Amino acid sequence: MRHLFVYVFLLLSVPLPAQVAPVSLIDPAENYISQSQRGLLHFYERLLALESSRIRTVNIVHIGDSHVQADWLTGQLRQDLQQRFGNAGRGLVFPFRLAGTNSPGDIVCSSASSWEATRLISMPTAVGISGFRLRTYNPNFQLQIGLRGDVYASDVSFDQVKVLFDTDPRTPALTVNPSLPGYPPGRYVSGRTWGQVWSFDTPVSAITLTGVPHDESTLPTSLYGVSFENTRSSGILYHAIGVNGAQFNHYTAASNLMVQIRALQPDLIILSLGANDTHVNTFNTDAFFREIDRLVAMIEESLPFTDILLTTPGDAWRVRRYRNPHVATGAGIINSYAQNRDIACWDFYRIMGGDGSIQRWYLAGMAQPDRLHLTRQGYEYEAKMLYQALVSSYEQYKNGR
Repeated sequence: MRHLFVYVFLLLSVPLPAQVAPVSLIDPAENYISQSQRGLLHFYERLLALESSRIRTVNIVHIGDSHVQADWLTGQLRQDLQQRFGNAGRGLVFPFRLAGTNSPGDIVCSSASSWEATRLISMPTAVGISGFRLRTYNPNFQLQIGLRGDVYASDVSFDQVKVLFDTDPRTPALTVNPSLPGYPPGRYVSGRTWGQVWSFDTPVSAITLTGVPHDESTLPTSLYGVSFENTRSSGILYHAIGVNGAQFNHYTAASNLMVQIRALQPDLIILSLGANDTHVNTFNTDAFFREIDRLVAMIEESLPFTDILLTTPGDAWRVRRYRNPHVATGAGIINSYAQNRDIACWDFYRIMGGDGSIQRWYLAGMAQPDRLHLTRQGYEYEAKMLYQALVSSYEQYKNGR
C-alpha cells in the first residue's frame, strides 16, 4: 500500500493550467460585499501588512457544507487568492476516503489500519475541526496523507504541519515523517492541547503519521485533521471545513470546533451555510436566526479579533421540480442579521439572479439536474465572483485610507 501511495505521487506531479471562468450569468454591478468597509477592517489591515512584508501569513477559514467538502468552490478561491497574495500552504486537510466519503481531488491518503469514522451530522460533539473524526485502536497505526500536483496550478509542497488529534497521555505517541524515501525525518517542534507541530528540513508533498505505543497507551488514537503549511513563502493560508448536509445547528453543537480553530489563528472566517437549512418542507425562521446568532457568538467569543464574512445560499429547487421559497427567506434573514451586526455579507442568492435563476444556471451547464447543487464549473465560477468581490472591496479600502 505504501509503495502504491509513493508511486501515485511520482506519477501525478505536473500541474494543470487554471480554468477560465465561463460567460457571465450575472450583472457585475451586483457583485459586491455589503458592510465590507466596517466588517472586514482587521482582514484588510492584515492583507496590507502582508503586501508590505510586515507579516508573512494571512489565515482564512471557510466553513460550509457539500460545496466546501468537495473543495470545488474553496479550491478555486484558494488558488486565486494565493496567485494574488502568495501561497503559504494548502491548509487544513483530512483523509476523507478513509472516512468513507468524497474527498477533494488533490488529497491522497492510505492506511493498512482499521479506522472508525464519525461525521458532524451524526455526532457533532465527537468530531473536531474538519467536521469528522477518525479513530483507530491499533497503537502501531500508519496513515499516509499528501497532495497531488496535477489538480491546482500551484506548489503543493510544505515544510510544516499541524496535526490535530486527541493528546490524552493514555493514547499512543505520534511521529510524523515524509512518505517518500530519501527525505530527512520530521522534527518535532511543539505540543499543544489540540495536537502537535512538526517541521521538515526539505519541503515534502506527503507525510506518514505513525503511532508509537508506550506503557500507558490504553486509549485509541483520534485524528481530527492536518494543516499543511509552507513557511518558506509569505501569502494566504486557506483552510476549508465542509461536511455534506451540514446546517448551522450542526456546527453550533460541535463543542471541539472553536477550540481547534484557534490553532489556525484565522484572520477571516467565511460562513457559507443555509442551503441545507432551507431545503426543508417547513422552515422555522426563528430557529434559523438563533443558530446563525449562536455560531457568530461562538466565533466572537473564541476569536474576538477575527472578521466574519457571511454568504447566502444560491437559488435552488426542491425534489428537482419545485421552486423553494425558503431560500429567499433564509437569504433575507442572513442579510438582515449581517446588516444589523455590521458583519460583512456576500449575497450570492441576489448575485446569482434570485428566484428562478437556478434554471438558467442549469441550462448553461452550471447547475446539476437536481437544481440544488452546482456543477464543478458552476462552483468555480461562484468562487471567481467571490474573489472579485473580495479584491474589489479590498482595493476600495486601500484607496480610501
